[in-house]
This record gives sequence, C-alpha cells and structure tokens, in this order.
Amino acid sequence: MEIAYKLDTIPDTDLIIELYNSSGINRPTTDKERITKMYSDSNLIVTAWDKNKLVGFQKVDNGFIIKRIS
Repeated sequence: MEIAYKLDTIPDTDLIIELYNSSGINRPTTDKERITKMYSDSNLIVTAWDKNKLVGFQKVDNGFIIKRIS
C-alpha cells in the first residue's frame, strides 16, 4: 500500500462519514450537514489516499486566533 497525502482536497462528505463509521470512532455521523460544515470551515485539511480510496484525514482549525491577534 502506497499512501499519497493531499493538502488541496476536501473529501466528499459521504467518504468522511464512511471512514468515521468504519474506524469505530464515536462521531455524530448521522448529521451530514454538520459534518460538511465542519470540513468546509477548516483552515487546513490533510487527506491520505490509497489510490482512490480515502484512508485518513486530519482537519485543523485556528479557532480564529489569528483574527483576534491582528
């Protein structure tokens, strides 16, 4: 398995939900609109792909710290 990492891709919400559900992590995956907003509002998303299959992701939020400082 060769993993490719991408910084410029927000996965489809259905792929995010599928990965959460298959991982066993307890997340509110029945609220698709909420998950879509969580990822569209992120400052940075790093995704991991095995060919065309999403196998991991990390989202980063700055918590609006930069806006408070400047």
